[in-house]
Amino acid sequence: MAKPSVELLNKYNDRELSPSEWRRVDAQVASSVESKGELEKMRRIGELVRLMGDELSSAVSFEGFSERVAAGVRADRPLTLGEKLSVFTREFFEHRRQVWIPAACAAAAVLAVVLALPFFGAGAGATAPVWTASASGGAQEGSLIQEVSFGDLRGAVYQVEDGRGGTAGVVWIVE
Repeated sequence: MAKPSVELLNKYNDRELSPSEWRRVDAQVASSVESKGELEKMRRIGELVRLMGDELSSAVSFEGFSERVAAGVRADRPLTLGEKLSVFTREFFEHRRQVWIPAACAAAAVLAVVLALPFFGAGAGATAPVWTASASGGAQEGSLIQEVSFGDLRGAVYQVEDGRGGTAGVVWIVE
């Protein structure tokens, strides 16, 4: 019978083999003096490693370990907003590629269409937009109404004072 490999002997020693494999290796070990010696060496090394681990762990005191760790965690300063944003963006772009890459592509496509509409949207005979302004038209005093026509499309841009010295704008488009 062929002698088992060192890897197979190691699995045999650690009881990591299936029952049928274990019986096959057991028969090979029983028929080979060299395999028996190798197996005995593995068992002695394993026992020495266990004894050494027990000896080393008994020399270390773990008393108060969890309290020291908790105190160290509490002593950490909180992250600033900049650090939080930095971590968020790095993690987002690193781990959420399946979300942001398609979203960025879609946003780029929408932007390209929006930017191309003034050039191609009104047809081949389109003219430049025509702006007209009036200070009346039924709006509040001080408001400015601008009418925009672009080919067949018409719209109005209303700029109305908001009473605090600022203005608010409303865009109305009619086909």
